[in-house]
Formats: sequence, structure tokens, C-alpha cells
Amino acid sequence: MPIDLTVTTTQIIRLFKALQLLAEDTPRLCVMGDRNLPEFEWNSRKHPDNVLYKSADDFVCYNGLSQLVNESTRGDNILDIVMTSDVLSCKNIHMHPPISNSDHCNVKFELHASLPNCTDAPSAFPLRPDFRKADWVGLNQFFSQFDWNSAFRQCENIETFSDLFYEVVATGMQYYVSSNPVS
Repeated sequence: MPIDLTVTTTQIIRLFKALQLLAEDTPRLCVMGDRNLPEFEWNSRKHPDNVLYKSADDFVCYNGLSQLVNESTRGDNILDIVMTSDVLSCKNIHMHPPISNSDHCNVKFELHASLPNCTDAPSAFPLRPDFRKADWVGLNQFFSQFDWNSAFRQCENIETFSDLFYEVVATGMQYYVSSNPVS
């Protein structure tokens, strides 16, 4: 849903409060669509000083989101965006011609998401990583292929840096380090 630039300040604040409520307690977040923020420079996070852009920037920063679309989607502007808290979950982002009478390019990408297995019972004992059985080559490749610069560019303070770093390390360990119950 595109943001109507004629909406009131109250409506803008409500929109981002609603988005924030949806984002709460979400381990991985992906927000996509037509945001109509033509003056938002996503790489540097520079934008006009008004409620619309400030609310969008606050939402992006608070949730540690990275904007992944790097090509214009309408004219010279990036209006259609894919923002995620897990840059490894979105791959192969490509622009395609508009459909029907739309004046925006289509953004096509692969979203890699995992859902919890309902048959998984919670462990009776806490789990501890078993580093002796870790796939060190896989973990090294995971860390070396992660785009640290793009991810950290979105961080404004040491807390967001450390939270993001911890999340990336925890994700790598989840995939490449097995765990054993603590007895």
C-alpha cells in the first residue's frame, strides 16, 4: 500500500505505530512495498526533515532494517522497497517491467524463511552448543559471505551494533553448531 503524501501527521504516526506493533517480538522482519519516499537516500539514511521521513527512518533504525532494492523502481527514484532485519533471508533481487497500467517496476526476490515445526517439543533441559562438532568451514563461509558493511551501516549506536552482531553470530551458530542438552 503506497503512503499518501497528503495524509495528516496523526495518520503517519498511527501508521508507523501500527507497523511497530506488528514488528514487536518478530525475530525476522521483512517489510516490502511502495513507500513513496522519493527523497529518502537509503544507503546514507539522509532524508527531508519532516514527520513522514522521520517516522520511516525511526522505524527502520529501531528494527535494524536494511533496504535491499538498489535500482530505480519509478523514474529515478527507489519507491518500491524490500527492507529486512535479516539480509541473508532475501536473495536474487531483480527489477521487472511494470504490469498492466502500473508506472512502477516490479521487484522480484526470493524470501528464505523458516517456520517452527509444530511437532518439535520443547526440550526438558537447556541446550548448550557443542563446538567440537561444529561445521567450522560452513560457519566461516556464512560469516565471510554476510554483508557486514551494509548491515552495520544502519546502526547508530553501540547497542544496535552489538544486537546485530549477536543476532548474526546466533544465526550462524543455529545453522552450523549442533547443541546438546545440559544434564
